[in-house]
Amino acid sequence: MNKSICTALLVCALSVAANAQQCNCPENFDYVVQKLEMNYARFPDKVPASEKKAYARLKAKTERKARKAATTDSCAEVITGWLNTFHDGHVYLSPQDKAAPKPLTPAVVKQPNLARLDEQTALLVLPSFSIRHIKAIDSLVAAFKDSPTPQLIIDIRGNGGGGDRPYFGLLPLMYTRPYEVHGVEFLASEDNIANFEALLQEEIPANTRKVVEELVATLKARPGQFVPFGEEKSVATYESVSKTPVRIAVIQDQKCASAAEQFLLYALQSDKVTTFGTSNTKGALDYANVTELPLPSMPYLVGIPSSRSTRLPETSVDKAGIAPEVKLPKHLEDPVSYIKGYLKAEAQLP
Repeated sequence: MNKSICTALLVCALSVAANAQQCNCPENFDYVVQKLEMNYARFPDKVPASEKKAYARLKAKTERKARKAATTDSCAEVITGWLNTFHDGHVYLSPQDKAAPKPLTPAVVKQPNLARLDEQTALLVLPSFSIRHIKAIDSLVAAFKDSPTPQLIIDIRGNGGGGDRPYFGLLPLMYTRPYEVHGVEFLASEDNIANFEALLQEEIPANTRKVVEELVATLKARPGQFVPFGEEKSVATYESVSKTPVRIAVIQDQKCASAAEQFLLYALQSDKVTTFGTSNTKGALDYANVTELPLPSMPYLVGIPSSRSTRLPETSVDKAGIAPEVKLPKHLEDPVSYIKGYLKAEAQLP
C-alpha cells in the first residue's frame, strides 16, 4: 500500500479515536442518569418499585449504545433517546452555547401584538410568555384598557411557555370568580438547592431574594424530601369584575406548553372565556422549575424538573394536555375570523 495513503489512514483513525475519547459517551450518559435519578421530581412516580426491573433493562440497553457512540452528535442522540422515554417536555438535552447571547430582534422572535379587528373585537397575539416580553405585554394590556372592545381574542398558538409573570396583567380582565391556585413541591437535592443559590448571586428584586433565601433554608433543612412552596391549594380574588371585555376567546394548539398551559387553566375558570383549537395542548406542566446541569465532557446541558404540582395525582395536564372547549376544523383557513363571527353570533351582535 502507498506510504502516503497509510499515513493518511493512520491520521484519520487517530483523529476519530481522539474525538471518541474526548466525547466519552459512557461517562456522559452515566452522569445524566445519576443526575436525573437524584434531582428529577417525577422520578419516584415515573419509576415505582414495580417498574424498576424494566427501567434497569432500558438503562443497560442504553449503556451499550453509549459505548458504541464515537462522536458527540451520536452520543447526544443516544442520551436524548433515553430522556425521551420519560415523555416529559421539561426533560431535555440542549446544546450549551458558550458564546455571549446575541440580542434577539423582532425578525428572530415573534413579538406580542394588539390589533383592533372592528368596533366590537380586538386581537391580542402572544407567541411566548418569555420574561423578556413582560413590559411589552403589560403595555398592550394597558392599551386595551384605554380603548376596550366588548370582545377580545387572545391567540397563544405556538406559545411554548416561559414564565407566569408575563400574563398576570390579563388575569383581572378574565376574572369572574375566585381563581383556584395550586402550589408546588420542590425536591430538596443538592443540585436543586445549588440552582437556587446561584440565583441569589444575580441581581434580583429584594422581595424575590427574600423568598428564595427562605426556600433555600427550608430545602437545606429537609434534604432528600419534597418541600411545599406556597399553599397546596388556595384562591386568588380581585375586588371587582372588569366590565370589558364581555367575551374572551383563547386560541390554542398542540405547541402550547408549560406557562401557556397554566394560563389556560386560569382562563378555563372564567365565565367570560371560551377556548378554541384544533387539538389538545402539548402537556408539559405537571413537573417544572428546571435545573440545568452541564455534562462533564460534552458541550450540552441536561434539563431536569425540580418541582411537582400539588394538583397531582388528581389532575394531570401532562397525560393528555388541555382540550379546547370548542374544537375547530383542522383545515380552517382563518380561525380568527371564524372565532370573531362565533363570538358575535353568541352575543347576537350585528
